[in-house]
Amino acid sequence: MGAEVETFDRLPCVVQVGFAGARKFLANANEWSGLTPQQESQLLKELVEIVRSLPAKLKLGNHHFLCGISQIAIGSDMLFTCACQALGITQRIFLPQHLDAYLSAVGSGGEPDFDGDQRTAAMQILKSAHIIQERMVSDSPSRHERFEECNREILRVSDVVICVLQTDVSARPGGTKQLLDLAKRQGKAVLEVRIQFEGNDVRIEPDWLPLNSFVPPSLPSNLGKLHMPAGSELSAASLPTVGQFCTVVKDHVSERAKQFNKLFSSAALVIIATHGLATLLATFVLSKDHEPGHSIWTTTMLVFEFVLLVLGFLIHHWVHRFKPSKSWAVARLLAEINRSVRSLGNLHVYLGYLFRLDLPTEFVPLLRTLNVLHLRTTRPFRDGAWTPLLAPYVQNRLDDPNPQKGQIAYHRDRRRKAHLYLRACHWLFMFFCSLAILATGIEVIILCGYLRISAAWQLSAEPWLGVFTVLFPVLAVGFLTWAAAKDYEARVHTYGKMVDFLKRQRTLLLESSSFHEFRDRVAETELKLLSETAQWYARRTFTGVA
Repeated sequence: MGAEVETFDRLPCVVQVGFAGARKFLANANEWSGLTPQQESQLLKELVEIVRSLPAKLKLGNHHFLCGISQIAIGSDMLFTCACQALGITQRIFLPQHLDAYLSAVGSGGEPDFDGDQRTAAMQILKSAHIIQERMVSDSPSRHERFEECNREILRVSDVVICVLQTDVSARPGGTKQLLDLAKRQGKAVLEVRIQFEGNDVRIEPDWLPLNSFVPPSLPSNLGKLHMPAGSELSAASLPTVGQFCTVVKDHVSERAKQFNKLFSSAALVIIATHGLATLLATFVLSKDHEPGHSIWTTTMLVFEFVLLVLGFLIHHWVHRFKPSKSWAVARLLAEINRSVRSLGNLHVYLGYLFRLDLPTEFVPLLRTLNVLHLRTTRPFRDGAWTPLLAPYVQNRLDDPNPQKGQIAYHRDRRRKAHLYLRACHWLFMFFCSLAILATGIEVIILCGYLRISAAWQLSAEPWLGVFTVLFPVLAVGFLTWAAAKDYEARVHTYGKMVDFLKRQRTLLLESSSFHEFRDRVAETELKLLSETAQWYARRTFTGVA
């Protein structure tokens, strides 16, 4: 019983169901027509049952939820939309052109795609609360190309596709059969629903293509055991808000990022320190082993050197095998993604900027889930005024003086700290490098006889000079290694550029004169912020201790 509760309480993950179907069906050998009211009712019932059965057919977990994706054409598309509405399933509408042009479009034969009643019905259903997005996906001047591009986009973003078409219908450009064939070639999970007419009755023949290769989408592995916010129950009618989802994820991965950062930093420090101390002991051994009576002292130092080298080797091996730097980078990137989405507040926009990032494939289900939850949560604010959202976004996202919240303060503070650490490592390198040069120079002068000192002084000075000529270069390189491992120079550069960008962007945001300009500036800001983190992630993923 406990296992069932744990599965049920997991954070939700969206499964996007693409749909395409015939607008009209072949009533006889030469005539295309619409469905009768009786046939529409029968087909709607069948579609409701098909969609209801999807979780069981696809072997989805209780944490999965469905989101439909289709056009809003007459016929099958409209029935699929009604089925989603009846089941309380969120739906996204993809359009091959602007909605007004779409509803008034004329087919190749000169007949309108929608008559007056159909246009009214489409407009009415688009006002339904379960419709969370209307997205135009093509700007092609060709009607056929627009529908083809729309089909390809529906297929691209869908985890599973349902195609409703009549038996023995040939493929037409931008039609359902063409989408079906393309889905088969790409190996998508496809439900092919064939329709045959027997008088006023409709006979449905659903045919699932083999589902052996279908793997239900899942959130990144380090989020798999997270639980939903307290008091939330996972159902189509009661999903967590995007704010709740982002808060749970961000709090978890932010803590993990701190832990892995400390692990990596500690490992790097120990590796450098152990090798430096081992070098120091080795040079002492070399300077003392020719003197009588030092066998126990020499053996003890050699044992310590051995222990230090083994410890440094094991930690170095652990760093390269378990990659705490990669885990740190993944956690920080996940935290920044969720912080970005949460910062949008009630701004009802498609989170297209998330999908423009060069991120690992395993992030895709998370990005899709965030997008659907954001559109769903902000759906009630879709037609509201945008100007009240501008000042809070600028204040909370950019201007907040707390470096943990305001991005200008955050990047300015990080640039200052990175620059301080970089200069400290640089000057320490210069200091120990200068000492090494000085020690080596003195040793050369003594050995060449240019500096006259007593034999006793020379005997005691030479071992120490030998130690310094080995130890100081190691310390100098150690500080360079630390600076490289912590990426200080790159951080100074990127943080500085980001501060300049955010200052300019702040001005542009405050000067926005329309919703579309504000929306585009916000997307540009978030894309820039996340791109910097994504680039850092790419560097850090493949960086060990230099």
